[in-house]
This record gives sequence, C-alpha cells and structure tokens, in this order.
Amino acid sequence: GAAKAVGVPRHTLDKIALLLRAHLVLTVHRRFIHNYPDCFRGSEAIEWLVTNVYASNVTDAETTMQHLLYRRIILRVDHTKPLFNSLLQPLAPGLAKWRWRKQLGWYQSGARTYNKAVLYTFNLASFARYRLVVKMN
Repeated sequence: GAAKAVGVPRHTLDKIALLLRAHLVLTVHRRFIHNYPDCFRGSEAIEWLVTNVYASNVTDAETTMQHLLYRRIILRVDHTKPLFNSLLQPLAPGLAKWRWRKQLGWYQSGARTYNKAVLYTFNLASFARYRLVVKMN
C-alpha cells in the first residue's frame, strides 16, 4: 500500500534497510544528559543513500527513510529516556522499566516525520517481522 505511494517497491525498501543496517556505523551519541548507544544520525543515512546511488537526491533519500520510519524498521531514539529514570533504576527497577516503555511507545507514535538532525536506531523486531536477514561481515 504505502510503498506504492512513494514510488519505491517494498522489496527495494527491504534491500535498502538491509544495506543500511550492514553499512552504517552505529555509535554512541550524547544528547544533553543521556547517552544513546547503537544509533546513527539521520543525515548519515541520507548521505549514505545518495553517495551509494540508492537515491538520486536528498529528497528521494528522505522519502525512502520516511517510509522505513513508517514501517518502524528504524526508530527515533533521542529523547526516549524519561527524566530521572537513572536515579529511579536502583530504587524501583520495575517502575523505571515501565516508565521507559511507556515513554518509548508515546514517543514513537508521535515521531512520524523523518528528520536529518535526530538520532535513529534499527528496530530488530521489525527485521524479524519482515523476515529481513542481516549478513554481517
């Protein structure tokens, strides 16, 4: 359905997701007081798509990434850590985990627009759901 709207077949999007997962370098990024491990900046994915000719220009690359975000193959991660959760973790780990899951769910339902300036990670559950297999070197 939605893959047709952006003019990119679903199997091509799956291939691009696998290539991004295999070739983008995931690192720890710091935002304010939090560290976000295993993530990439939105602009890095755009640059990789254009450089490796999987998108003809930045607009096409953003459209492709928007669709991967829509399918939840990638997730936005910055600002997904509740304030003071690191202090709560030693005292009430169950409550801290619940707060994190709740905030993550609320945040992902509101984060529907791809933004080059923010941080993303790969949603490995979606790779499993869509039966995408990553072959790492």
